[in-house]
Amino acid sequence: MVKGYLSQLVNVIKEYQVQLSKGETLPVESEKIKQQALLIIDESVSSIQNVQKLLQKQAKSIHNDLLQALSMVYTDKEKCLLLLSRVDKMVFEANHCLNEELKKNYIIQEHFFSYSQELHKHFKALEIEDAKIRVEAQKAKDKAKKYEKERYYFLALGPFGLAGLATATGLFTSWSTKASNASKKASKSKAQLEGLQASRDQIKMTQDSFGLCIGALSGVKNTLAFLSSGLHNIMQNNGNENEAPTLLALYLNASISEVTILMQDIA
Repeated sequence: MVKGYLSQLVNVIKEYQVQLSKGETLPVESEKIKQQALLIIDESVSSIQNVQKLLQKQAKSIHNDLLQALSMVYTDKEKCLLLLSRVDKMVFEANHCLNEELKKNYIIQEHFFSYSQELHKHFKALEIEDAKIRVEAQKAKDKAKKYEKERYYFLALGPFGLAGLATATGLFTSWSTKASNASKKASKSKAQLEGLQASRDQIKMTQDSFGLCIGALSGVKNTLAFLSSGLHNIMQNNGNENEAPTLLALYLNASISEVTILMQDIA
């Protein structure tokens, strides 16, 4: 079967999951959120695919029953209507299953919105910390330069500058070490900021994709509603033995068209 819109959306979500799992290890609290998001994606993708398979199976059965009912319009109207009653029951079951999945996806979307907001807060806090680290790194570099210049000054004094040279060298070494450590912290902080932003972007895109899934599933629900309405119309209007079979055939062909659309929607 050709991959339809719903399958494509599921594949997009799975791709975001791969990117999220391969991202930088984040600070502890942010990493917890990322791992929760990955777990929910696993569970939700599995749930959507299970519902999709069930709907595909039911849609195929509904389609077959409608075709069989159509073939009996002129030969066995009573059996035709019994088949439609069975189809109506399957549509009801499919709709119930779909409603449950939609509820789950609305909750998942809310979770991802919350995750995105939390990671944004973590990003802002880390951004402030990063700014402090960079100020400290610059301060340490400036101090190291200052004492490096003093070393040259005391060196120029020869024997008279030995005491000052020793002090300046000690301070230069100390501030150089601080500058080096601060630069390493700044590099780590930058990597964490980039990783955090990338993870937040992926979670936001996953949230948007779940929104599109909700839209796709809602479209399936609308198609089921049209189909159910059509079936009720057929059974109500064609219970009369005197009702023209041609009209019943017309209704059935319309229902078959609706199921064809349904099968495309859930592909």
